[in-house]
This record gives sequence, C-alpha cells and structure tokens, in this order.
Amino acid sequence: MEVGGTIGLGETSAVTAALVRRLYGWRRYGFCIYLGVMVAITAIWLNLPDATGLNWGIALLGLLATVVLVVVGYVRWAKGLIPAAWKRMGALAEVAVRYRADEAGLVIEGGVTIVVPWGAVMMVAPEKTAWLIIAGGTGFFLPRRFFADVAEERAFVAFGLERLSPEARTRSAEAATFLAKVKSR
Repeated sequence: MEVGGTIGLGETSAVTAALVRRLYGWRRYGFCIYLGVMVAITAIWLNLPDATGLNWGIALLGLLATVVLVVVGYVRWAKGLIPAAWKRMGALAEVAVRYRADEAGLVIEGGVTIVVPWGAVMMVAPEKTAWLIIAGGTGFFLPRRFFADVAEERAFVAFGLERLSPEARTRSAEAATFLAKVKSR
C-alpha cells in the first residue's frame, strides 16, 4: 500500500503541536504557570500595590493580563521560528513524500528514506489533518489529504494496526475507533 503527496515547510510544525499535546497533556503549560507564579512573587516582593496606590485586586488583574499577553505573544511569534530557521538552512518550501506500508514496516521516502518497523511503533493516532505515528521515541505524520478517499485511508490504517504489538494497539484506541466508525457507515 502506498500514498504520497507534498508536505510544506510549516506543516511539520503544526503537526508537532498535536504530538506535544498527546505526549505532555496539560503539563505543556508548566512554563506558563511557572512564569505566572514568578511574576506574582516579584510583584508581592516589590510591594507594587502599596507603592503605586493600586488596590490588590486591580494590581493582580493587571499582572494576570500582562502574563497572558506575554505568553500569547510569545507563542504566536515562536510558531514562525521553526519554518524560518529551516528556510535559512536551505530547506525546500515543499517536499514530495511517499508512504509505503508493507509487511516489514512503514517506509517513508522524501529526500531521505526512513524505515519504521511495525515492532517499533508505539502508537498510531488520528488528528484533524494527519495521522501521528509514534515509534522509537520519534513522531512521524502522514497527512490525511494523501488518501484518495476514506476507504483508502481505512485500508492503510487497518493494514498497519494489524501489525502492531498488542500494547501498541491498546494505545492506538482512537485509530481502532476510526476504523469501527468508518466500517459502520
């Protein structure tokens, strides 16, 4: 089984966000909590409300608004860093990629060839625009648009799930749900 298409430079960053969400869950916001606590402690130590004549409620609301603006601004700015860095390194704006599933594993060809043995796959999970394949501590993704239709997508995913270890199939419950949902249509 084989599918393919082109992957844009920024597409990897978008899918990485889904991978990070799955790996870290709510913990990915730890730095925000830490930053908020540090700002609050700093404000208290500086005795900001007494020094400025503000009441504590307004001072804390202002601190919270500042933290939110800083974090949101940073995240928006940081989203463009990775694609810009790759562009400076001479990476192509788009790369043609082929994904081939066979008895040995998943073969990804696009500039380099990567072979992911089925035994190394820890989880397969659907996202809105791509399938995440987590194997050997590395995340790979297969854009859903590469499939001609849902039947081809279902066949490809079913082929891979059948070859995963029982533990990996258990972790890939969302993929199994996708297959069951598509089958019942």
